[in-house]
Amino acid sequence: MLLKQNRIETIDTMRVIAMLAVIQIHSPWHGATDAVSLNSATILNYLMRFAVPFFFVISGYLWSARCASTDQYWPRSVAITKRALLIFCFWSLIYAAAESVRLGQEGGMRSVVARMVSVVHPFHPLGFVNSVLEGTKTHLWFLPSLAMAASISGALLARRRERTLFVLAIVLFALGLAGSAYSQTPYGFTVNFNFWNGPFLSLIMFVSGYAIYRYGQGIALLPVGIGLTMGGFALQLVESIWIHQKWGAPFAHDYVAGTYFFGVGMSMIALSNAPLLRIKSLASIGPLILGVYASHFFFVERIHQLEGVVDEPYFREVVWIAIVFSLALATSFVLARWRPTKQFVT
Repeated sequence: MLLKQNRIETIDTMRVIAMLAVIQIHSPWHGATDAVSLNSATILNYLMRFAVPFFFVISGYLWSARCASTDQYWPRSVAITKRALLIFCFWSLIYAAAESVRLGQEGGMRSVVARMVSVVHPFHPLGFVNSVLEGTKTHLWFLPSLAMAASISGALLARRRERTLFVLAIVLFALGLAGSAYSQTPYGFTVNFNFWNGPFLSLIMFVSGYAIYRYGQGIALLPVGIGLTMGGFALQLVESIWIHQKWGAPFAHDYVAGTYFFGVGMSMIALSNAPLLRIKSLASIGPLILGVYASHFFFVERIHQLEGVVDEPYFREVVWIAIVFSLALATSFVLARWRPTKQFVT
C-alpha cells in the first residue's frame, strides 16, 4: 500500500474492496459481534478479516518486484520503513491534535494534560509498547507493523537468510496466535499485549507476498487463490467454534490461523489479473487508499448520529460505510493535490 509502482488494475480494485472491509470492521454493526454465539455479525466480521493481511501481502509482493538483486533488499526495506514511519508520525499528530481539541472543549486544558500523562503513568511496559506501536489512533498499527516486516525481511534476505526468514515468520505468527486467539487454550498464554502490533501478523503476510513473487510464477493464481480464500474463511469459523466449545474462548478474534490462508488467497486473486476485478472506476481511486485508510477513523468517530436518522439496521450499515468512505476519499483527494501532503495519502 506504500510502494510507488506501475499500477496494476486488479490490485487497485482489491485495495478499494479491502478498504471497505476495514471500514465495516470499524462500523457500529461490528459491535453486534457475539462472544458466545456465532451470529451474523460475527460471521461478517470474519468475512472482512482478509483486508489488512491483503495489504501486507501486496506490500511484500510489490517490494520484491522492485528488488532486482540481493543488494537491493536492504535499501528498499529502509525506504519503505522510513516512509511508513513518516506517515505514521504525521497521522498520529493529526489525531492527537483532534483529540486535544475535543478534550479541551469538554474539560479544558487539565483534561488534555491528563490524557497525555495517562500514556506513561501508571507505567506498564507492555501497555506503553502498545501505545507506541499504535500511535494516537488504534488503526495506525498497520504502519509500524509494516515497517518491522520490511526491515526484518530486508535485513535477512540481504544476508541470503531466506530460510531463516521463513522460519522466523512462522514462529512469530504462532506466538501471536498463542497470545491472542489461543490464549485461553493449553497452547497459549495471557499477557497484556495486542499481538496484531509488531511483526507477529505482518511478517508472515509480507514474506508470503515475497514468496508469491519469487516462486509463484508457475502457479495458477486464480484457482489457487479461490481455493485458499474459501478454505481460509471456513477454517476461521471452524477454529472459532472449536476453541469456543473446547475452552470457552470468545467467537470474535482479530485473526486466527485461517486468516493467513484467507488473506493470501485474496491476494492471489488480486494478482491473477482476473477480468472480474478490472473495474476501472474502482481501480482509479486505488492510489488514494492509503489516505483513506489513514483518515477514515476521523469520520468513524463523528457520524454516530446516523443511528437516529436511519431506522433499518442493514440499510444504515451500508449508508454508514458509504459516508465514511466518501469523506475519507474526499480528504485524501484534497491532500493529494497539495504537494507537501501528497506523500501522506498516496
